[in-house]
Amino acid sequence: GSDIANFKHITILSLANCGLEGLPDEIGDLVLLDTMFIDYNCLKQLPDTFGNLLKLAGFSVRNNQLESLPKTFIQLENMTIFWASNNRFMTFPEVLCHLPKLERTSFSDNRLRTVTQNIARR
Repeated sequence: GSDIANFKHITILSLANCGLEGLPDEIGDLVLLDTMFIDYNCLKQLPDTFGNLLKLAGFSVRNNQLESLPKTFIQLENMTIFWASNNRFMTFPEVLCHLPKLERTSFSDNRLRTVTQNIARR
């Protein structure tokens, strides 16, 4: 089991440079989280429970191995900043076009081949 439930009142979490290969589903129990840094790990995917982090406004997942975002990411309507440089995205995640408060994002040094036309419709 995960002891992450012991931290359910935290609002800022940094797990940068920890050698993480995955996050437990219980990460979605941190419903008060508004800022999260998980840069410089080995994450290949985020759990679907990530969509439970409704207060999340700032999220940095730079220097990982992500190729996509979970569909539940669309629920993160308070997100204003999302940094995802140095991952393995081949297409710009369409789900980001549906986040009404997103102001800043970075996908530099990915493997992007296409960017959705919906990016201009936000």
